[in-house]
Amino acid sequence: MDIKLIKKELIEQMKTHFKGNIYHWTQVSFSYNSNKIEGSRLTEEQTEMIFETNSFITKADEAIQMDDLIESMNHFKLFDYMLKHIDDPISIPMIIEMNTILKRNTSDEANPRYNIGGFKIIPNMIGFINAIHTTAPLKYNIVKNSKE
Repeated sequence: MDIKLIKKELIEQMKTHFKGNIYHWTQVSFSYNSNKIEGSRLTEEQTEMIFETNSFITKADEAIQMDDLIESMNHFKLFDYMLKHIDDPISIPMIIEMNTILKRNTSDEANPRYNIGGFKIIPNMIGFINAIHTTAPLKYNIVKNSKE
């Protein structure tokens, strides 16, 4: 597999937005699978429609949360951002920008517990009754790269 060729193709295809190529497939697959893990109700077909037309059709009486739609569209923007910065070294400002792109205009953005544009401050929890608390996020001084 020629990584340089794949990178070149993805960047060229990003500029044209034609259907049926690796860029199209990656955008839809990345957005659908990432959002599905987080509980999105969008189908893969709906995600593809959003990518292609900025619209989608729901099943009869199906409620779709606005965050599902917005986060799907934000994934498309994030993937483009990643392609545009593919040769840049990963940095703290880049990670923060990626988080900001992904959560822009979502309900999480207005909620301080999610710390959008920053690092996680509250641990995940699995379930509600007999909830399992995951490991708390470590507190690091990012600038000094050391634990606080």
